[in-house]
Amino acid sequence: MTTHSVLRMVALLGVSLGSPGNSHEPRDIPHVERAEPDVVQAGNVVTAFGEHLDWSHVADVLLSDGVLVALAHIVEQESNFLRFRIPRSLEPGLYSVVLATAEQQSRLLDQQVMITVKRSDKR
Repeated sequence: MTTHSVLRMVALLGVSLGSPGNSHEPRDIPHVERAEPDVVQAGNVVTAFGEHLDWSHVADVLLSDGVLVALAHIVEQESNFLRFRIPRSLEPGLYSVVLATAEQQSRLLDQQVMITVKRSDKR
């Protein structure tokens, strides 16, 4: 799935990026506290640490620069961490980690954890 098709899908579904802090949400809401490394090249794997990050809570990880949304590939997933690969086609820039919940009516939760994708050293 390309960045443009994910963006189009988000627009068609009418899903908005939200924050995980609403008081009416259940206590087991997935959230990311930090990501390591926070400066990477496209194609690298990032580990996000937090709570409720297993497959029963998180369906997808997306990266957003506020305009574009890119789908990342989840490599490994446990309750307190998940690993995902930065899409190889992602342009350099500053991206926020966004979680798509595994609920029947999935929500997108902006984690306000930033990752910088730097230009590849390869030419």
